[in-house]
Amino acid sequence: MLDIARRHAAKLIVKGKSMVSEEIEFNHAMEAAGVGALESDMGEYIVQLAGEKPSHIIMPAIHQTKQQIAKLFAEHIPGVTYTDNVDALIQIGRRVLRENSRSPTSASPASISRWLRPAPCASSRTKATDACVPPCPRCISPSPVSRRW
Repeated sequence: MLDIARRHAAKLIVKGKSMVSEEIEFNHAMEAAGVGALESDMGEYIVQLAGEKPSHIIMPAIHQTKQQIAKLFAEHIPGVTYTDNVDALIQIGRRVLRENSRSPTSASPASISRWLRPAPCASSRTKATDACVPPCPRCISPSPVSRRW
């Protein structure tokens, strides 16, 4: 994988959930080589933000409470204020993951917080945790990867 990333001058790999990559410490090896590895699965993303290892093969963030996740999002995602509303947390996480899946090439391995930061939406929202009102195509359309399948 590192050879492929180097051939394409990749700075970031957006990857799916994989216990094998966890077992071989893929993310750490890529980061040591100057290539970031960003999780695309919500649970894996949460444990990555927390700097933890997954606690379960199917539900990697099952050990986290909604309050812990809310604090994590508020601390690590610019523009997000603390909320322990589960629906709002899901929307925040989806928005960040969708944005990072769309434009991973804009990321730099120098700062993981940059990889995890969503771009601001052009539509109006009453606060950062709300969905766009009305929902804009950018926020409701699938990522370019899922459109190809």
